[in-house]
Amino acid sequence: MTTVLTSETVSPRDSLFLSPERIEEESDSLYGRVQNSQDQTISEATSVPATDVVSTTLRITLDNDDLPGTAQVSINGKNVGVVGRVQPFNLEELAPGEDYVVIIMAEGFEPWEKRIRLIPQPVNALNAKLTPKAKTRTINFTDVSFADKIRINGNAAKNLPCRVEMTDGVHRITFIDTKSNFSWSTNVTIGEDAPATLSIPAGQVGFGEASVVLQNPIQYGYVFVRINDDSEQHATPFKTKLPAGWHRLRIFRQDYKLSPADTVIFIRPNEKTRIQCKVYD
Repeated sequence: MTTVLTSETVSPRDSLFLSPERIEEESDSLYGRVQNSQDQTISEATSVPATDVVSTTLRITLDNDDLPGTAQVSINGKNVGVVGRVQPFNLEELAPGEDYVVIIMAEGFEPWEKRIRLIPQPVNALNAKLTPKAKTRTINFTDVSFADKIRINGNAAKNLPCRVEMTDGVHRITFIDTKSNFSWSTNVTIGEDAPATLSIPAGQVGFGEASVVLQNPIQYGYVFVRINDDSEQHATPFKTKLPAGWHRLRIFRQDYKLSPADTVIFIRPNEKTRIQCKVYD
């Protein structure tokens, strides 16, 4: 039997001895198959579906039974709605992982502000509690004998008398006498029951002792002393208890010259002030 070889049939022996033309044809075919395989792999890799972006809802609630109405909500500087005591505020379709600045404002309350970062879950809950603003009152501070200035809560000193706007609550008041370099502090509570005029009695600051003696009592015997506007006169040697602050002393005796005759002294709490007077003919 005769075997007829065609261009499609190659014997094992012939496959070892391909013509140059056949080698080129086989190479082109192999390259084409490899190139198609690579293109398919690249196409499949770039067509992998991306993960969907998860959105979240920000839910804001208020923990304020004392809020009569609603409060304004702003996020990143933009007003977005209102929230109430029984009225939550929801803002949907926000991106997790992003930072947001939430500000809540209501009349009569301090602004509430918080920076938050949303996490990837269906709802991010945020509860706020607004702080009521402290009420402001006008307080009048009167002149006092032991100071010419006051300093409130460490702020700049004000000359007495003065009128000051003060919030309800406890305040630290420091009374300052610039001439004697004396200061005294106390706490003052401002509120609904506080008086509109605040006058601190000198006795509350404390008491000191004043005494007047005659330098040459053997020769002249005595002199008289009057304190402030008191009509009563006292003979030396004289000693008395006086509240803190400035006091006027009149020292006199008819037909005699005295030094000092009239003087002003500052009494410090728990301290003694001694004045020695001399008589001249």
